[in-house]
Amino acid sequence: MVIKVGHISTNLSQGSYCHKLHLAMSEFHGVDSRLICLNSEVKNEKITAFNDKYYNRLYSSLKYRFAHLLKKIMLKNNSKIYHSLNIFDSGIIDDLNDLNVDVWHIHWINGEMLSISDVSRLNAPIVWTMHDAWPILGCGHHVVEGDTIPEIYKERNKKNTTFNLEHILWKKKLKYFTDITFCCPSHYMYEMAIMSKIGNQNEVMLIPNGVDKKIFYNDSFIGKKDSGDIRKIKLLFGLASDKDKVNKGIDILEGLINKLNPDLFEIITFGNGEILINNEINHTRFGFIKSGLELSKLYRKADICIVPSRIESYGLIAAESICCGTPVLARDSSGLRDIVIHQSNGCLASPSVACFYEELMWMVDNLSILNRQCDNSEHILTINESAERYVKIYTNVTRGGV
Repeated sequence: MVIKVGHISTNLSQGSYCHKLHLAMSEFHGVDSRLICLNSEVKNEKITAFNDKYYNRLYSSLKYRFAHLLKKIMLKNNSKIYHSLNIFDSGIIDDLNDLNVDVWHIHWINGEMLSISDVSRLNAPIVWTMHDAWPILGCGHHVVEGDTIPEIYKERNKKNTTFNLEHILWKKKLKYFTDITFCCPSHYMYEMAIMSKIGNQNEVMLIPNGVDKKIFYNDSFIGKKDSGDIRKIKLLFGLASDKDKVNKGIDILEGLINKLNPDLFEIITFGNGEILINNEINHTRFGFIKSGLELSKLYRKADICIVPSRIESYGLIAAESICCGTPVLARDSSGLRDIVIHQSNGCLASPSVACFYEELMWMVDNLSILNRQCDNSEHILTINESAERYVKIYTNVTRGGV
């Protein structure tokens, strides 16, 4: 029996996890995997991009703009968190159902790709990877730092709007998000999901994201900096877009960099975001990197990768860096705790510039030890291992169980 799987993601690129998982599954016998999106920079017969048609593109643009306007009006005091409403009819549900898949695998439907009620109209069992907490919250994608129970949103937002938009959308999800298998990429996401009412009325499973270790691997021929080496220490980090700048901890990153001695450090960045640097430290920018091969070279070129995010559902940058043999300095929070083993393949820091600086200096003094211990990335799944676990779930849900 061949299982036909439809992966749903609003936007698709070569580097998106949805695309990587699809490619891994295409190597499996008994799985017919295809990708469904609004916009795709990848084109082939296995991809359906609805916005290739002018009418769909126009309708999507109007929905997105109107939703953005509503968020600005209704969520004035909650700008630190990214929000999605998903309140407008998609107009594509009949087209999706005509594809006759056996399992729908949802990755990302925000940007008004599907409405909350549209999800219940999909005509096959649903597996949903929780790349963030949006499926179990109101319209926020993350909890505020310090919150543990997602339903706390319904109290907070009473102060922000004339009517409680978070609570209204959360209740709508409670009604329509049923008979779903939620797959969480980290223990942090898993624990949050099982604490939520939406998670409790569905199946919740733990499946870590996988890394393509054929691309992201430790090249022993590339000499890593030793603790006694006199050359500058290369620090690598990704720069987030403005809408996710707060969650990605750019404020801590800026404070840390401005404390560093430019004679001892240099920084390498990738991504389209901006960072404010007030000292003379050498800064090399690579911008947005589409190629996994190019990104892996960048990881290997660096001595330390920094991931100061407040919340990561998993932390793929940290996982890829460690697989390339480069230790990681990360915030002691969320999914990063599954990847970074303190003072083994990196360090976990408390949320302050002073703590990040202290842990960074410890790493600099112990680079030789960290480099050796980064050779072991067995706790990080390969992309094929992650795909294999999903295929087992597909098989179970098509047979009526998990």
